[in-house]
Amino acid sequence: MKKIIVLCTMLSGCATVNLPSNVTVKDKNIDTMDFSYQADKPKEFANIKLCIAENVDNKTVTLKDASSSSSFAGPHTGQTIQGGDIFKYSDESTSTIIAKGIADGGSIDFIQYDLKASAKGNNITLKFYNIAHAMKNTGYLSNDGFEQICVLSGCRPGNALDAIKTIADKIKACIQ
Repeated sequence: MKKIIVLCTMLSGCATVNLPSNVTVKDKNIDTMDFSYQADKPKEFANIKLCIAENVDNKTVTLKDASSSSSFAGPHTGQTIQGGDIFKYSDESTSTIIAKGIADGGSIDFIQYDLKASAKGNNITLKFYNIAHAMKNTGYLSNDGFEQICVLSGCRPGNALDAIKTIADKIKACIQ
């Protein structure tokens, strides 16, 4: 990622991407994406938990490169990032869940994120944070694994925005 930023800056100055209003930025990186909304009627915590379980995936992924054995991914073999349980925290008394997921960011990236979801009456919170991406295969460049996503066009923030919006839309549709 650092190589892309340096190269992009040297060649064209890379424009900052126009971001939707639900995206916050910290230190030129995507910080959060908030898809919270007010439902037409109160929603049951169990329903929200089920919808997250059906739409969040914390799958095992393999990052690849073909560079030296000192790279993160290693020569030709790749680095496997183990998936696991999607629920990091669940509390019925506060109707709050924290989930962890990895999404497919198209042909180039995997997107990793945490999701805080809660239901308080009609108010549904769906806030994605700790958003990072990793290239699936960097070819002959060293694969540095998951990194924060900068908001310059060369950093491909659109892949993450699209992947997370798709997940949020599926969860919202399921909750309704």
